[in-house]
Amino acid sequence: SAELWLSPQLNISFLNADAFCLCVNENVFSDGQISTFLSQKTTGFQQRLSDVFHGLEVKGSIDMKSYTSSLASWDGDISTMDNVIPVVVSNYANEVYMVGFNLSLWPAELSIIPQQFTLQGIENQTVTYRIIFPRGIDINASEDLGRPIITGTTNDGKEYVELTFNGSAFTQPAVLTCVLQVSPVYVIGLFLPCILVFLLLVVLIIIIYLIRKKRGGLRRGKRKLFEPEDTEPTDYSGQDYYVPPPPSTTKKKK
Repeated sequence: SAELWLSPQLNISFLNADAFCLCVNENVFSDGQISTFLSQKTTGFQQRLSDVFHGLEVKGSIDMKSYTSSLASWDGDISTMDNVIPVVVSNYANEVYMVGFNLSLWPAELSIIPQQFTLQGIENQTVTYRIIFPRGIDINASEDLGRPIITGTTNDGKEYVELTFNGSAFTQPAVLTCVLQVSPVYVIGLFLPCILVFLLLVVLIIIIYLIRKKRGGLRRGKRKLFEPEDTEPTDYSGQDYYVPPPPSTTKKKK
């Protein structure tokens, strides 16, 4: 790698895992060189995934724990310098990727359009792609050249598909096709915000209707309290005298 500088007197096309661990342990590479090397790996990871997911902006992070653990696992035997125990430079990202889907109200059905991802390896490196899907989505994956594919489930119940390239197969890209099946629980969770907003609007409309109806009934009742009785004349103009209505009779309690 261009970030890891070695003396021009050394003619080494690439470093295998044991040679890299030896250089790190003997401080052949400075901390700045190693930091730049890891940063360049993250940048390459972001660009590669952006190509895989059709221009998606990816923010990658490096798993330093797996990197330092792989360095510590080297046995220090310089008599057999190989790559049996690899140096792991693992990057990961958690992004939202939009996919097309078909929605049917009757019969109720939600189907996701099959997704295709073009993956490629890196020269002299073993590259493993792992794509983790949201919980509630079942995967049926295949590869156009028939390469072995690993599928499994994470500890939190998410299914994933995994494809590995060795250093010699980096020039042959692989087209990974994933057929996705969604569960009813996933559909409910996907549309839950819309359902909650709809129910809230219905409740608000009912409350407003009941309040307006109650206020209208009270106003009509108050008007009736001040309406004159039918037996009492309402207009005394043109009359020679006025006869007040008889007082109401009340019985006194003994």
